[in-house]
Amino acid sequence: MTNQEIVSVFQNIADRLELEGANPFRIRAYRKAATAIDHLKVPAARLADDRRLREIPGIGKDLEQKIHELLKTGTIRDPVDKKPDPSVPDAVPFGLPGLDPKLARLLHTRFHIETIEDLERLARSHLLRTLPGLGAQLERSILDGVETLKKH
Repeated sequence: MTNQEIVSVFQNIADRLELEGANPFRIRAYRKAATAIDHLKVPAARLADDRRLREIPGIGKDLEQKIHELLKTGTIRDPVDKKPDPSVPDAVPFGLPGLDPKLARLLHTRFHIETIEDLERLARSHLLRTLPGLGAQLERSILDGVETLKKH
């Protein structure tokens, strides 16, 4: 498993924890760990093999165990105390610029966004501008992000 794959899992966990209203320190721990792993010059798997994960800033006993579990099984048992919020489908891509978990929940609730295609249609329709604090810049960011996702 690559560092980028670990980063993606940790960012997704942080997003889900945020949707659940989890402890902000716990959310921050996952985000900080993701950033630290993203900046590593060596594979995290090598550090795990050498039992040196705790040398990474922000990685303590709990996150060290999560990384070992992820490397061993390819997944982490549900780190959210309760099941993830079913009000936002997994297909909604939190990683797009400007699209954080709270906004994803709002768009899903208000406009029934369930797929990337739904999100693209919404951005092209200019309906985002009808929500307070949102506008053309967010629409452009979302459309650029969708285009990038389609290319990859």
